[in-house]
Amino acid sequence: MNKLLTHHAAAHPAKPWCPTMPGRRPVTQVPVAHGTLRCRLTVVALACLGALAMPVSAQHIRISNANLVSTDIEAGTAQVQFDLHWDDAWRTSDAQANWNAAWVFVKYRPPDGNWTHATLSENKHDHRPHLDAEIRTAEGIGVFLYRADDGRGAATWRDNRLQWQYAADKAYASATIEVIAIETVHIPTGRFVIAAETNETATTIITADSRNPPAPSAGYRGSQGGGFPPSRPMPDNSSWPNGYNAFYVMARPVLYGDYVNFLNTINATHALARLPDFLRAEQDGAISLSKGRHTTHAPSRICAGLGLEDSTAFAVWSGLRPLTELEWEKICRGPVGRTTSHHRTDGAKQENGTTPYGVDSGASQHCCVVVSSATAAGRAYTGGHGRGR
Repeated sequence: MNKLLTHHAAAHPAKPWCPTMPGRRPVTQVPVAHGTLRCRLTVVALACLGALAMPVSAQHIRISNANLVSTDIEAGTAQVQFDLHWDDAWRTSDAQANWNAAWVFVKYRPPDGNWTHATLSENKHDHRPHLDAEIRTAEGIGVFLYRADDGRGAATWRDNRLQWQYAADKAYASATIEVIAIETVHIPTGRFVIAAETNETATTIITADSRNPPAPSAGYRGSQGGGFPPSRPMPDNSSWPNGYNAFYVMARPVLYGDYVNFLNTINATHALARLPDFLRAEQDGAISLSKGRHTTHAPSRICAGLGLEDSTAFAVWSGLRPLTELEWEKICRGPVGRTTSHHRTDGAKQENGTTPYGVDSGASQHCCVVVSSATAAGRAYTGGHGRGR
């Protein structure tokens, strides 16, 4: 089982990625997303610039020429500079108004130490993205980079700079750094209709309060409207992610390249535990270990078959979280008014092979696990994100 992960959003939308078909009830397991984060970080000090460990290129987005520049010893900060290459960056301001974004985060390793997640400034003005890109910070865990204007096509954004609060991390001089990017899609705030079961009454999700019971005729075309379908067990808390608020979701399932980057930037002992036997044994694209580095010949291949613990560990490492069943249904069905024409309940793709929001619709074939309210653990879910460590 592979999973889509997500990140929630506040003023700006964030993205999740998760696998379950809207036409059938999902089981309780995990995909990942990300939204807008709010947290505080304290900062201390370091001395000089460090080395670079190059990540594996996965799918359509690549990082190159990463380096530490402009260290400010008094402030305890350093600028992480890198180039980002993207085969297909897009943004639209039509009625749906969404875009894809690079979720970018930094790992560092002090001499004779273990890999750790780097704390970035939460002030967007401390960073310097390419002129063609916009930036959104997320609790110091990472940033979203996306097109500043409408359009679609390949993009090369050079000399992007992110401010690393290395003093807050109590980092040492000559740390090795690695910049990692994962492609995500923005799912905007808004209503959507849900009715996964053939005998389930349609409910329009019209509020982010998951414990708000549906009211008759309050939804789309006279359907009931509220925060959760009454035919399913209600979550324990009103903040359970029901898909109404904006979020970012992974554009496609975890790839071999993504998983290799994960293995290469965690403790070596943990990496061995997180490498399932089937990933070592496969002839096509198997992950191998040589001189302390994991490699793969198939970085763009979907890493299907990951277990729940492996997927959860990946989510924590990348600062994402599992999707819920309602978030995944919103991704597949689209906003109000596009419920039936853009996604069939048998999981059939649209002509362009994506859901109405631009997420790879083949995801449902590889990622059929999301957080469901059908279990006690699923009902207690709060949508908390990984912190990268």
